[in-house]
Amino acid sequence: MIIIISALLLYFGLLKFDDISKAAGTFLTIIMPFIVGGSLAFILNVPMRWIEKWLKRLFSGKKTVPEKTETAVPEKTKSVKTTEPVKKNGKKAKKPGSVTLVRVLSLVITVFLFLGVLFMIVFLLVPEIGRSADMIVDKLPAFKLTFEKALAELAVKYPSIKNYLDDFNIDWESIGQGILNFVNNAGGSMLSSTIGVATSVAALVFNSIIAFVFAMNILLQKEKLAAQGKRIIYAFLPKPAADRTIYVFSLTSDTFARFLSGQGREAVILGFLFFIAMIIFRFPYALLISILIGVFALIPMFGAFIGCVFGVFFIMIVDPMMAVWFVVLFLILQQIEGNLIYPFVVGGSIGLPSIWVLVAVTVGGSIAGVVGMLVFIPLASVLYVLFREIVGKRLQSRGLEPEA
Repeated sequence: MIIIISALLLYFGLLKFDDISKAAGTFLTIIMPFIVGGSLAFILNVPMRWIEKWLKRLFSGKKTVPEKTETAVPEKTKSVKTTEPVKKNGKKAKKPGSVTLVRVLSLVITVFLFLGVLFMIVFLLVPEIGRSADMIVDKLPAFKLTFEKALAELAVKYPSIKNYLDDFNIDWESIGQGILNFVNNAGGSMLSSTIGVATSVAALVFNSIIAFVFAMNILLQKEKLAAQGKRIIYAFLPKPAADRTIYVFSLTSDTFARFLSGQGREAVILGFLFFIAMIIFRFPYALLISILIGVFALIPMFGAFIGCVFGVFFIMIVDPMMAVWFVVLFLILQQIEGNLIYPFVVGGSIGLPSIWVLVAVTVGGSIAGVVGMLVFIPLASVLYVLFREIVGKRLQSRGLEPEA
């Protein structure tokens, strides 16, 4: 009967594939604000947990009056069943999952930090890139004279390479026009996307508000929602299957959270290293470029290279030769980051060996780009832990020790 029903469903599914695809697309559009809100809540929960623990320690440290011991509950009261919470010190006890002042404060601080990062990226970096492009185009004639003078001095110093230098020709007008075209095309695409968004601004604002409110409600009542989810799982699945499902969900959530926190720590460390090195060697735009590299370093392993491109772009305005030395500095720090910081800070935080971190980044990036990189590393860690457990159990069932 199961085979027959499955075959019929598959037949009608293939027969009505276009209709099912349209219905699935409509359904996905409807639930997309909730998917975005849940993803946003999961990301914001990582710093929010740390801020909440810090606030709890801060507020508990301010208490100078010792807490009163809880009074004994009379035997008669113990035997009476009630739905009201037990009272402590004359006050009604808080229900599990109830919203506290610390929870609200930690959520507000987390949201402000998140909006601050977005503001820094959109309103500080993007205008600076446009101004830098205009300055580079204006300074191209002076840079051309400096470059040709350097080539002439090099030809006098090394006559053997004079013939090669004579054949070396650069079309400066094409370079300047290329930079302007790049900026104009980027601005045009942004304008067209802005117009496209403006045509459906009502739906965009409505969905954004729903996603944001949904994320805030999840963060304020996450313990209560988790308890409800566990009750549903245990209500519809056998206990062994429910235990395994809860374990996999818990492992996945913990792995993704540790990956996000490790990725954030790695980005901060890399940005700080660049800031110190650029201050020591007197590079311009030290703070701006360090922040830019730290932000792009949130993209696993390859994001810092995007920051390097923008760093060269900014430094070239001041001194083109210094931009070359910045590339050398970047390659040195990138080797330190790739071989020491990332495998041990991020790979160690999720329990995944560095070789599998590289594989996960490569596969995830080829499948889904930046999002694939962010998802495949913790996903590979979860699969790695589950497969390691399966291998260990099979070895034990055969009377073999995993260490042997």
